[in-house]
Amino acid sequence: MDILSILGLLIGFGAIIVGQYLEGGHLDTILNAVALLIVLGGTLGAVMLQTPMNTFLRALKMTVWIFKPPQQSAKRLLEKILDWNQIARREGLLRLEAMAMEETDIFTQKGLQLIADGAEPEIIR
Repeated sequence: MDILSILGLLIGFGAIIVGQYLEGGHLDTILNAVALLIVLGGTLGAVMLQTPMNTFLRALKMTVWIFKPPQQSAKRLLEKILDWNQIARREGLLRLEAMAMEETDIFTQKGLQLIADGAEPEIIR
């Protein structure tokens, strides 16, 4: 678990509580279930209104990353990149398209697909 995620949550909630206290308010006023429902429900509705369904569902799955980010070995990733480089040199960029389908990481899939499609470096970057 990432310590900065926990620290960020504590600082965020702490700032709200301390700010409320310094303004002379009672903690009961911000710990209101109806207000919480209105804010969270309204925010969720606004996000759903502006987001395509597949993006929204993917984002929900990725919220776990706040507390448990995916572990990647830099050495293993470097080995993969060097393998892709060798394959692209020997067999051509189109071979990377098949490699992209084998990848589990969506970001890596998209990058390999863009390379195989011959996209400009600025777009890939």
